[in-house]
Amino acid sequence: MNENGTIAPVVVGVDGSKHAVRAAIWAIDEAVRRGAPLRLVHVVRGDSGQDFAEARKIIHRAWAAVEATGIAVELESDIRQGDTVPELIEASRAAAMICVGSRGVHKHKTYHRPGHGAWHDRRRGGARRALPGRDHPAQASAWADDGTQVGCCGA
Repeated sequence: MNENGTIAPVVVGVDGSKHAVRAAIWAIDEAVRRGAPLRLVHVVRGDSGQDFAEARKIIHRAWAAVEATGIAVELESDIRQGDTVPELIEASRAAAMICVGSRGVHKHKTYHRPGHGAWHDRRRGGARRALPGRDHPAQASAWADDGTQVGCCGA
């Protein structure tokens, strides 16, 4: 439970990547096991209507993927404005757990090798590096059914 006396959600950072969608699907069982809602969070940097329209599309795609599993889970969504990592940290403060995909959407072509990518790369300041050690000292790496790595931290 969080400070409001409600069940803390399982938060998933979604950015439109297939890895983020897989993280959302992986997090369904965690949310169900905890009796918690599954909250899909997207962060926009800009403040234009186009930025928020794209954010709604990204949330919708992840939401549809979760619903397509047929598993009953309470869904919530949140679109935040600002820098991605600080906003995800803030979203995690009232969460039971936060999950992100092993690699997000990048403007430049990158090559992914297991154990590498934004989730792992400390030099790039990826989400995994930033989230643990804040309010969530526990950290886990899990794998989706297709072998995609999902990183989570939480209680």
